[in-house]
Amino acid sequence: MPTPQLPFLLLSTRPEREAVTAEYHSFRTIMDLSPEELVQIRVNETSLPDIDFSDYSGVILGGGPFNASDEDKSDNQRRVESELIALIRRIIDQDFPLFATCYGIGLVALALDAPLSRTYNETPSCITVFVTDEAKDDPLFAGMPDSFSTLVGHVEAADAVPDGAVHLVRGQACPIQMYRLNNNVYVTQFHPELE
Repeated sequence: MPTPQLPFLLLSTRPEREAVTAEYHSFRTIMDLSPEELVQIRVNETSLPDIDFSDYSGVILGGGPFNASDEDKSDNQRRVESELIALIRRIIDQDFPLFATCYGIGLVALALDAPLSRTYNETPSCITVFVTDEAKDDPLFAGMPDSFSTLVGHVEAADAVPDGAVHLVRGQACPIQMYRLNNNVYVTQFHPELE
């Protein structure tokens, strides 16, 4: 009998119930997961508990209303960022599977002290992005076309790929659309969970 898959952990920062529910359902649908296979924690509402990686298949960090580059941050935003950055550093150190989207790229940048600014912002829209030559050796991109359409909408973006990362997807208005750290940490600027 096959071993049951451990659930994935979705960390959400969106305050609006409708938006956070839609994010949960989008990840469940695109990953073909049952409700038992995706555990959601609304980090904006509660402190992040101690995460035991042996309980999960991987961590997903969704988008949200915060921007890592905000100058004026609420106490709640500072708490959320502090807790998530500490977790991201553990994840990177252990090369535990992480898939971080949109706001996640800002948090990973903060965790790595990588460059981040508002230079490459994009209004909400559907754009075409391009798979880099480096991505052709990445198992996640097996069978992928050289370009694809996806949804974006963000205030900030990575100015450069962090040291040691592999640039996987580029865009025209925002050059850094996706990269990988180590073997298991993937970060996207775009929203692959949205159809």
